[in-house]
Amino acid sequence: SSRPCARPATAGRARSSSAGRFAASRAWTRNPCQSAAPQSAATTAAPAASPLLAGRRKEDPGAKAVSPDGRQAGEKLAFELKAGVEVKFVWCPPGMFFMGSPETEEGRESVERRHSVFVTKGFWIGYAPVTQAQWMIIMGSNPSAFDLGTDYPVESVSWNDCQEFVRRLNSGTHGLGTFSLPTEAQWEYACRAGTETPFAAETLAEMAWFADNSDEKTHPVAAKKPNAWGIYDMHGNVCEWCQDVFLEDYPPEEMDPVGPPDKVPGQHPHVLRGGAWCYPAEVCRSAARRSNSPDFAAQILGLRLVFNPATHDHAGGPKFRRKAPPQ
Repeated sequence: SSRPCARPATAGRARSSSAGRFAASRAWTRNPCQSAAPQSAATTAAPAASPLLAGRRKEDPGAKAVSPDGRQAGEKLAFELKAGVEVKFVWCPPGMFFMGSPETEEGRESVERRHSVFVTKGFWIGYAPVTQAQWMIIMGSNPSAFDLGTDYPVESVSWNDCQEFVRRLNSGTHGLGTFSLPTEAQWEYACRAGTETPFAAETLAEMAWFADNSDEKTHPVAAKKPNAWGIYDMHGNVCEWCQDVFLEDYPPEEMDPVGPPDKVPGQHPHVLRGGAWCYPAEVCRSAARRSNSPDFAAQILGLRLVFNPATHDHAGGPKFRRKAPPQ
């Protein structure tokens, strides 16, 4: 549900037809994380311009989780949208975690039932929320209420707006992979980065802009401390849309849950995760869940991307043992 600081954004925002220009002018080249995709005649004819940057892999000193192929949590990958503007991603390896919160956690709500979830495929998640510069390159306009700088998170975007942003991004990948919003399970898994505490740090203030320190506004992305996997701003700055339709008791699947399958995306409330500049601490917890209508936009709502390579050399995660979540 919406919060008191989630004031609706101004309706009727201007839209741009920049998607066609982006798709036609930026034929992305292969990165080392996947095999080359076969090119169609249409793809071959597209003029090459800003290439996909090579995957730049840097080990995160705090990361210990490792994929079956040896890829470590926190490795880096960057894509160039135009000269000087990149979208950066961090690797999250397969693994098991406890989603939700224990009954004793301060601020816990009834929709946070604790249960085990298995992430069987590793994925690349945005190291920070999508910025205003990145949004403007793809969409041609800036909907943000806090128009304070290009390195600030874009906000005042609805779930439907995010889907259009993703659609335009994907029109320029030429089969090399796809961008999407994270699933709710992917989001919490990445946020926790191996932790089981309310926050992924000892104190919230060291890694989040929230009600106590934000001065009632957003701030440049990645200005606070990241979690153990090198991911920024998951506990604050802007709340983030997830791909899933909201289900009060979570999807029933234990492995790679996405839910619920019987509800059409875009026609029901969708999941919102993460803290925001105006949220109190208890609403910024790793397990905190909210939802809103897919056409709702407010100055606390932004997004974070996931990149899914066309060829998954990291598929088929480790074998898991069932373990009951501690209460």
